[in-house]
Amino acid sequence: MFHFLFAKKLYQRTIVLFSVALFLLAGSFFTVLFWSPSFSSLFDSLQTESSQVDRNRWETFAWYVQNNGFQVPFQMFLLAFLPIPYLYFINVGLTSVFIGIALYLPIPLANDQFTVGDALAGTALHGVFEMIGFCFIAALLHPVHRSIRGKLANLVRPSKHVPSLLIALKHLGIGYLTVALPLLIAAGLIEAFISPLLV
Repeated sequence: MFHFLFAKKLYQRTIVLFSVALFLLAGSFFTVLFWSPSFSSLFDSLQTESSQVDRNRWETFAWYVQNNGFQVPFQMFLLAFLPIPYLYFINVGLTSVFIGIALYLPIPLANDQFTVGDALAGTALHGVFEMIGFCFIAALLHPVHRSIRGKLANLVRPSKHVPSLLIALKHLGIGYLTVALPLLIAAGLIEAFISPLLV
């Protein structure tokens, strides 16, 4: 039942997707670094919003798990049913780009209160858990998406064996509950309780 979790291909695909996510992160960081846009007004508005939204740490954790633990994976699941390759990876790509931009923010605004080290401490640790969790979900969605594309192709020209969608969905559910969701919950705990202590 759980033997697929030890399949080499699953982790190889996760590593490949994680590498792509890191590439997008680095690309967005160096793009804004060379472009050198002014984020001062954006940073001021973010500070104002964060001061107005006074969440305690448990509320932050609950919001994080609700959003990144359930809503984002569900969006990825729905996107996997569209016959466009790797469309379900778009959430991971956007997250990587936003993290890259977030790492740039303290550079033009660096002062004694907010430094590049603060940005790294605030995003890097939980960001790694988050990105690995999303990439693992994307790797689990690959057989689901491949099965759906195969079934749609067979409607036009039935000519090849299609992997079982039921088995792919079963593996997705087990992998999500046993690996991906715990990683995302860990990321939420780090963001809510550990990262504020490091900044």
